[in-house]
Amino acid sequence: SSDLGFARYDVAAGEMELLADTGTTDHLRFPVSSGLSGEAVRSGEAVISNEMNREEMVLPEGEQPGSEVLVPLHHDGRLVGLWSVRHSDGAMYRRADADLPNLLAPQLALALALSEILTPMRESSEQAAIAMRRLREGREAIRGAARTVDEIAGKAKEGASRAAQRVHTTSEALRRLSTSID
Repeated sequence: SSDLGFARYDVAAGEMELLADTGTTDHLRFPVSSGLSGEAVRSGEAVISNEMNREEMVLPEGEQPGSEVLVPLHHDGRLVGLWSVRHSDGAMYRRADADLPNLLAPQLALALALSEILTPMRESSEQAAIAMRRLREGREAIRGAARTVDEIAGKAKEGASRAAQRVHTTSEALRRLSTSID
């Protein structure tokens, strides 16, 4: 069986992080400087491994070593990731089989580099959308509060007007009472 995988280079950790692999859903991280990965990075071109032992290859759990083409992906002169094509048959790949992946490597490297740029932009866009939604919700809450304050102010005005009318009526009654006492 054959499998295909892509890993992105995490500069800060000095490790590769598996982004996608047809052989596993596991989240793998591995050092960029050792084994076949280190050889591919040092040479700057695809390397072929045939019948390597388990210690020389980073494989998903349960996968048996076989044959692998490992292609370093560079963009703007810097390492951005690795592309792995693996087959369970240890004699499957030869040096000539690395030519096509080497030709495709720049496009894949560009895609990885763009994902590094676009991922923060997408996350920022999502955060902006959340902030806008919260602002709309806040605006609606403020409008609702303003309507409530207007209603309360209207009721308070009516109550004050009734109270003023009662005070006036009471004052008139006291004035009449005072006049009749006189």
